[in-house]
Amino acid sequence: MKYPVFAAFSILSVTFLHAGVGVGAKPVEGAEVVFDGSREMLDAKWTYWQGPRFASALPIKWKIVDD
Repeated sequence: MKYPVFAAFSILSVTFLHAGVGVGAKPVEGAEVVFDGSREMLDAKWTYWQGPRFASALPIKWKIVDD
């Protein structure tokens, strides 16, 4: 490897940049929140796919659990 310092810096940079994303991260201004973890939003925005051989029906039976 020609540039070990550059490679190490690149890996560390990506690690630090990734730290602000994930569970509990605040959405950026203007972002559409697709699912916030609440039962209300699950029932309002999500549905089962309507297709052949798919027998599930509303309401969605996913359990909402504390993280």
